[in-house]
Amino acid sequence: MAAGQYWWEEPDSERALVCYLASRDNSYDRWKSWSVRKLITRPRRAGSLALDYGCGGGEFTVWLAAHGWRVVAGDASKYSLNACRLYVKQRKLTQAVQFVHTAPPDYWGPFKGRQFDLIFAKDVIEHIEDDIGFLRQMKSHLASNGTAVIVTQNDHSWNYRIQAPDMLAKDPHWCGWDPTHVRFYNYPSLKRKLLQAGLRPVRWRAAYIIPYLSDWAWQSRLMKRIRRLAERTVGLEIFHLPEALLGDIWPVCDWGWSIAVRCVHNNV
Repeated sequence: MAAGQYWWEEPDSERALVCYLASRDNSYDRWKSWSVRKLITRPRRAGSLALDYGCGGGEFTVWLAAHGWRVVAGDASKYSLNACRLYVKQRKLTQAVQFVHTAPPDYWGPFKGRQFDLIFAKDVIEHIEDDIGFLRQMKSHLASNGTAVIVTQNDHSWNYRIQAPDMLAKDPHWCGWDPTHVRFYNYPSLKRKLLQAGLRPVRWRAAYIIPYLSDWAWQSRLMKRIRRLAERTVGLEIFHLPEALLGDIWPVCDWGWSIAVRCVHNNV
């Protein structure tokens, strides 16, 4: 791809998919995905319908379809949808997935009149200006006994506390590495907005609790030595033990760079 171009801007579906899968092939994303999957319920019945909102290259679209869900995969990027479509085809799951192009400002227009047993939105809400409106629409498209799973970035994390001072000094409007982000969330702020929208959080999880993968977190000689020792002896997976063992327990569930929540209708 051209320098500075993201995989979701690549018109060639095969190249986009290769770059997408390569971007997911790291310890952080593997553990984040493992943590998020802990919040996704099994289909209640044959034909249960899930919406993967902001499906990207299709990691969770494929996972949901392989685990018995009928899936609607939606994304604002047509190139992302094409990569997702190719990934689904490669996994021989085409019959279980429908693809829908979404675009602001009418985020939910393509789903008018549809109800979903599961709505999954990973790394989406931090891009939305009117997040309360987005969440209210999400609730309106959620079946009465359905669940929604939302994943986003967290400014209560240790990762943020280390990184933010330097980044905010350079850019007071810094909201993470993606320039299209409009805000950070955390356990109390996201819970408050969910309740305002009529959604009740029932379980939380955190991922990337110990910040160890980025170079800026390891600038001291001591920390670099600790990292090298861990790599040689037990492997970097050791740094994910806190989220594996305690990632759904308060207050640990508000310490990860990524937080995820499962919610239901507030009256359920």
